[in-house]
Amino acid sequence: MGLDISYYSNLKKLGKKTGGDEDHDNLVVCNAECFIYQLGSMGSDYLYETTDNEYKSFPAGSYGTYNRWREHLSIMAGYDNTNAVWEDFDMVVNEIGYVYKEMKPFYEIIAFSDCEGMIGPEVSAKLYKDFVDFDKKAKKYDDGILFSGEHFYNSYCNWKEAFRVASENGAVAFH
Repeated sequence: MGLDISYYSNLKKLGKKTGGDEDHDNLVVCNAECFIYQLGSMGSDYLYETTDNEYKSFPAGSYGTYNRWREHLSIMAGYDNTNAVWEDFDMVVNEIGYVYKEMKPFYEIIAFSDCEGMIGPEVSAKLYKDFVDFDKKAKKYDDGILFSGEHFYNSYCNWKEAFRVASENGAVAFH
């Protein structure tokens, strides 16, 4: 088993999910228990329809592989490791829910589930900007590091593209 990533743009909100909705190919169910901030305006337990009945995806590797990649992302971005990010994970509650006190690079993906969940359009836009801002550094950082046959930078580009697409009223789904 491993982590697969699907990403969508231009999702159409249909309403609250009901039993059996997950059985349709062109429907996306938005679920969040712990990471509600990353959903942004999408909210939890809503059903969305893909506009073209298609989505893009890529395998992020085994959970261990993904966590090693995320560890390297943390180090490349200037953190000591992923644990340092989780320990510094500081949120406050305001009128719209949980928000980060400080929007540091890549927080929303590093301090996020490694097996399931969704990241909505607003956080995707912020993460896409982080990936663009750190692109040159990530390319230099690569140095032949392999994750399931992929170089660090190749995986980095997959994630950057996913967040670019999802920033257009879409989402990135971890499953």
